Amino acid sequence: MSAPPRSARRGFRTNGQDVGVRIYLTGASGFVGSNLTYVFERRGAEVIGPSHADVDLTDPDAVLRSVRDAKPDAIVHAAIWNAFAGLLSDRRKAWDSFVVATRSVVDAANAVGAHVVLISTDWVFDGTQGPAAEDDPPNPIQTYGVLKALSEQVVHDRAERGTVARIAGVQGVHRARPATLREQDAGFGYLVASVVDAPSAARSRASPASRACTAHARRRCASRTPASAISWPRSSTR
Repeated sequence: MSAPPRSARRGFRTNGQDVGVRIYLTGASGFVGSNLTYVFERRGAEVIGPSHADVDLTDPDAVLRSVRDAKPDAIVHAAIWNAFAGLLSDRRKAWDSFVVATRSVVDAANAVGAHVVLISTDWVFDGTQGPAAEDDPPNPIQTYGVLKALSEQVVHDRAERGTVARIAGVQGVHRARPATLREQDAGFGYLVASVVDAPSAARSRASPASRACTAHARRRCASRTPASAISWPRSSTR
């Protein structure tokens, strides 16, 4: 099915004005992606969020076909391989899922004249650089940050119309799957969040999901050391 002409698209309200926009969103079913979908649609944008089954982002030809069919005004690339232990145990898949996927998305955006936005992270810094300026050089100290920094460079080098949006302190509701455990909850910050949330969780008689999230964060917490601010979990054979 071909996309409708731009004049027939839903409006995106900015300063009270309707601006027709179609957004191609990767990772739409993920934590960040589901919240982006919520915000975009509430503002009147049309969101196209293909799943991994619909399009393999590491396949540039498949991405180009999908984007050409969608005819988006903008592409927001929020998809990640959400398996932090896997980033260490399967380096090829990690590289393809971040760097190659970003290259595929950027090239497809160039082909259709769409603006591409990469959702990145403050983990491209080492934890001592805040508040960091936009042009401060990254200094990642863990695999996820390295892969995101490399993906940012892809946008910088290849995108004809590109933006990098670094987000931090990702907390809240997974709007696609509210009860799903978030595998990215690894590190000291998430343990702190769990401790802060503990009293309210206790008052609500702490659902099994809440208890599991707290235990999950505690297991993956590591104390800060001069060499590393965050300890990454080792891959398991579960």
